[in-house]
Amino acid sequence: EFEALTTAIGEYALGAATGKLQLEFIKTGYTSALLEVNVEILGRIQTPSVSLWKLPISEGVYWNKNHRYFPTNHPRPNQYQIKDAGIAWGTPVNPKLSIPWVDSALDPNANPPYMIGHKLSPYDAHMHRLQRVKAAPLQGTATKSEEKMQYPEEIWIIEKQFPLHSKVLDEPEKLLVELRAAAALDPGVYAIHWGALEGYDSIDPRIFLFELTAPPQEAEEGEGEDAAEQME
Repeated sequence: EFEALTTAIGEYALGAATGKLQLEFIKTGYTSALLEVNVEILGRIQTPSVSLWKLPISEGVYWNKNHRYFPTNHPRPNQYQIKDAGIAWGTPVNPKLSIPWVDSALDPNANPPYMIGHKLSPYDAHMHRLQRVKAAPLQGTATKSEEKMQYPEEIWIIEKQFPLHSKVLDEPEKLLVELRAAAALDPGVYAIHWGALEGYDSIDPRIFLFELTAPPQEAEEGEGEDAAEQME
């Protein structure tokens, strides 16, 4: 029955009775938070600080860096006939989100990147590194022999799975879930999904794509050599 508004810097004051109390913090566009305090005697007590997560504009998987959200694109995979490899689920869509790759030995907090799901299931999430292959849409290819088959498309399919840790960031709403690989990642294209690349769409039929891009060291070294030759 006690309510208060914080000041511009987040300070607040409440008049309350003694005993165990639960404070709920609410702000539009953010997750809510709960804090339990025990007021033993009447008087002034200092409560711990509370942080609220800002919510993305829409549902999906995001890269979070410096409290900013960068969205992934999320196509639905289809079945394809893969050259010399049979049938697989994949997509011709390239990732729009490019994340600079960081050597985990230099900064383990940046690799693996900090990915967050918004309004998605906190359970049964998968992460795969993808590979580019030649493929043909499955429809209309079943009656053709392997010798006569043409593979006009280049698509992304599963190459390697990485264990993924999922952790809910806001209880009890479960709007935000941390989705982070259990180990450091190499440069490449990756997908976070809920079984869509394995033919399952009971939870979510989409895959969420991102790419880890290594710095162009070879190009920089080449430019340095050219500059040295010109100076000589």
